[in-house]
Parts: sequence; structure tokens; C-alpha cells
Amino acid sequence: HEIYANLEYPCESEEINELLSYMKKSDSRYQTDLFPNVVKKVRFFKEKKEGVESMCKILEEERRQGIELGIEWGIEQGIEVKLVSQVCKKLIKGKTPAEIAEDLEEEIPVIAEICDAASGFAPDYDAQKVCQKMLERRKEAAIG
Repeated sequence: HEIYANLEYPCESEEINELLSYMKKSDSRYQTDLFPNVVKKVRFFKEKKEGVESMCKILEEERRQGIELGIEWGIEQGIEVKLVSQVCKKLIKGKTPAEIAEDLEEEIPVIAEICDAASGFAPDYDAQKVCQKMLERRKEAAIG
């Protein structure tokens, strides 16, 4: 589970304010009767060899997963950039979206999206600019 807390503004409860203040600083020497188990856990993860090793393993796993996701994303982006580049070359030759889809053995809607984004860059059809335009459109669509 993920919990998000705004640590900049105080709450109505003193207990919650103290916990939020502690979360912000997470000092292992902190003393309190309000949440002693949290302090014990922080002390364990910051000061005990087993706790530090545990955190290092967690961080290493997070890093490994991040690298894997980055590689997957990079491959996907590379494939898309290559397709956009191929479509742009065919647009320069005067081919229609249907002809391009057939030539590249891609679905017409996929090619149509690229052609639509590329239309503003005629007659040069700069593939990098087309990719940027597609990315901007996708971001706008995601935001709504």
C-alpha cells in the first residue's frame, strides 16, 4: 500500500502532527510514547546490520526493476521511432496510409495515427518531430 501525506501543513491532531514531523525527519534517536514501534523499526533499518542489509536488498531490487522497465520502454520507443521513420520515408514518396500499412504489414489505424501527426511536417516529415508530436498528443489524451 502507498500512503501520501502532505508534510508541509499541520493537522488538527497533535499526535498526527508529531508523526508527520517524525516521518519528515525519521531520526533514529527520536523518543516518543505515541508511536514507539515506528521508532523501533526506523532504528532497526538505520542502525542494525540486518536492517541496513534488508534495506540495501530492497533498494537493489527496486533499482533492478527500474532498469528492466527502462530497457523495455527503450526498446518499445526504438521500435516506434523506426516505424515512424519508415512511414515518413514512404510519405515523402507520396504513398497513402493504406499503401504504407500494406507495405509495412501494420494495421491501418497505427499508420493513420503516424500520418496524422506527420501531416504538419510535410514535405520533409522529420521523424523525430513526428514522434514528439505523437508523444504530446498521447500526454494530452491521458490528461483528458
